Amino acid sequence: MSNYTKVNRVLVGDGENSGTITSLSQVQKGDLVLLDSNSNILTATSAAALPQTSTVYVAMGTGPGKYIKSQGVEGVTIDSVETTQYDAPVQKAIALGYNGTDGSFVVQAGEEYRLRIHIKDRSRPNCQRPTIHDSNYTVKAGETATDAALALQCIMLAEDKGKSQVSGKVKVEVISNGTAGTPVSSCLFTKGSREVFKVGHGLSEGVLIKVQGKLYKVESVYSPDTFILTVPYQAASGTTSSVPTTVINSVGIEVTGLEQEGLKGIDEYEIINFNAVLTGADDYDPTQYQALSRVLTQMNPGQGYWKQVFDSEVGSRGYLNGTLDRISYDAKRVESNVVEGAEYGSVIISHYNVHMADFAYRQHSPLQTEIYIPNGSEQGDASTDTNFIAILSAYVEKFGQDAIDLA
Repeated sequence: MSNYTKVNRVLVGDGENSGTITSLSQVQKGDLVLLDSNSNILTATSAAALPQTSTVYVAMGTGPGKYIKSQGVEGVTIDSVETTQYDAPVQKAIALGYNGTDGSFVVQAGEEYRLRIHIKDRSRPNCQRPTIHDSNYTVKAGETATDAALALQCIMLAEDKGKSQVSGKVKVEVISNGTAGTPVSSCLFTKGSREVFKVGHGLSEGVLIKVQGKLYKVESVYSPDTFILTVPYQAASGTTSSVPTTVINSVGIEVTGLEQEGLKGIDEYEIINFNAVLTGADDYDPTQYQALSRVLTQMNPGQGYWKQVFDSEVGSRGYLNGTLDRISYDAKRVESNVVEGAEYGSVIISHYNVHMADFAYRQHSPLQTEIYIPNGSEQGDASTDTNFIAILSAYVEKFGQDAIDLA
């Protein structure tokens, strides 16, 4: 939610309060407590007994006896309380031609084919990377669709001035059926490298191998213990089997978005949106599509992914110290409460503040309080009255909101 439209306060728990807290001097980093207007610690019973005109505050521990308070939440001003469990991000994947079950890329000698990948990310307007990437290949006499697919993959992943403009955004892999030979076990593959190590691998130049269901070609044999692929290995590094593969009838190209690595506090969480097609090289040919494009998985940025929570936390810091810091909020550096790799459930309270504006009229200013708690943790379990969510739920239920439970 943009800070330009709504005053945002983000509070992140660590999953379990440090103990029974009866005063703010007892809070530790990651603790979450609910306070009344006099900064008294509330229980589920006392929260439920507050009058309809009461205002409460959520306090998040940032250190021993240190805390940050939310904007005041006056029950009658609550518009909504949205509770969401963790939803893992899913990268988009597109199959061109063969999709692991049916279909294929079909070629004809002498024809030129194009693999086009259109990356539709937010950096495009700033010219930080090209939008469209093309690789073209003309099929030679005697070559198969497998040869063409491997060639298009190789051209797409080729480095330009020492760097491939595609490999950091999407994986480009060849998928196929085929007759499997005897697996070569315990081959050491390294992501982004063409070199594979295996003592006595026994493979020869030109052999097609499958690695975790994806097709690669051995370009050369460096030694009895090392062979070189035609393209860099696309999956995560590790030790796995390579399976020689022959008699291929169906082949396709699979393109999958990659998780983006950024600098905390500088690059926001980003998930790659793209499109990919495998066509004839003539853009003006209305029958150019040579391989059916099918979406294998739709892109889903997820909910409560730790990078999203971190971005929300950083974006809300401009409101910690009042009006001045909304313009320049580096003055108070607050250590992050977000744990890398944690899965967060969320409670987002939309409410408003009523105050006198210019010309003596009453103005309703929108506020938003976001609370993030590790999924399935004690702080988010409403079945025990002493847990934070049970106390918050007892308060919001007084004003017609649904019960909250993140367990």
